[in-house]
Amino acid sequence: MTLYGALKTRRKFHGSSYAVCCLALRIIMLFVPLALSPSLLFAQTEPEFYRGKTVIVGVPSDPGGGYDLHGRLFANHLSNHIPGNPNVITQNVTAGGGLVLANNLFTTAPKDGTYIALLRASVLYEDIFGLNTAVRFKGREFNWIGNLNSSQDTCVFRNNGYVSSPSDFYKREIIVGADGVAGMDYSFPRIYNEILGTKFKIVMGYKGTPDRILAMERGEIEGACGVTTSQLKATLSESYLGGRLKIIAQAGLASDPDFPDVPNMLNRAESSGQRRVLEFLFAQLKINRSVAVPPGTPAERVALLRKAFDAVTKDPSFLSEAKRQRIDINTLDGAETAAAVESFYNSPKDMIEIVRTALGAEPRR
Repeated sequence: MTLYGALKTRRKFHGSSYAVCCLALRIIMLFVPLALSPSLLFAQTEPEFYRGKTVIVGVPSDPGGGYDLHGRLFANHLSNHIPGNPNVITQNVTAGGGLVLANNLFTTAPKDGTYIALLRASVLYEDIFGLNTAVRFKGREFNWIGNLNSSQDTCVFRNNGYVSSPSDFYKREIIVGADGVAGMDYSFPRIYNEILGTKFKIVMGYKGTPDRILAMERGEIEGACGVTTSQLKATLSESYLGGRLKIIAQAGLASDPDFPDVPNMLNRAESSGQRRVLEFLFAQLKINRSVAVPPGTPAERVALLRKAFDAVTKDPSFLSEAKRQRIDINTLDGAETAAAVESFYNSPKDMIEIVRTALGAEPRR
């Protein structure tokens, strides 16, 4: 028998008492569906969801690399701004120049807000160009939480006198190190070769900037591109200020004001066509430290993480630690990051085809 039926048959309810009871029951039944709605249940239990859990922040570089520095700094302060204050740790996933981390985030990471990743913007180009059959993600489908920094790229070399200016890039074969085809350390010198006529020989297999710096010191390679100005300031300042490294060129839609005397490769373009290609290539630097969670993560949790991201990046203790470690912070919020990603995918088809071909792909028919 239903509750309503039971009330109706109870003899002790008469007259106005019975009417009041029925009205109360109807009011309760009216609000039950609302109270049980998923969005309200989610809001009510959100602090309890994260309490006692561990949130992983995946980074696509070895310890000491630029992504690692930003990832650990972010992870150190994230718990303070998530309801329930979960434990937050970092995980280094270095394989494939960031491609494996992007694949894992898309295919196997939990879709509940407990796995967050810093993604290399360059891996999005792998999806856009369709060059790599190992790609298992769709960049447009990630939920973008924000971007920790926009930066400029550089090409750095041993300070031995053999490479002293960008003009030397054109004179003889110069050996530079890279991780994999998904990284700027590979794609930037490759495009310079194809578009500008430089003579870089790219040797792959070096996992992150620290590994490439050691390879320079051992004499295995002469230099490397794909080293951001923010990383130079944070972890390599002693090397270049001490004279062991020399910054030969930088790359970006604008030059880093902290390196006003370092030439920008954008200015090596000799035609408007070459400049357009370089501008397209350098656009990824705008979201050079982007943060995302998997597709399928509940919208309410994505909103919570976006709010937490904004709170972290405005937190005085976070900014103070960044300053102390000389880590540049130049943020975009989640909506701005998502819009930047969408603009990459909406790039002119002719520009995408030019860069695809320059990176070694067969022209599409």
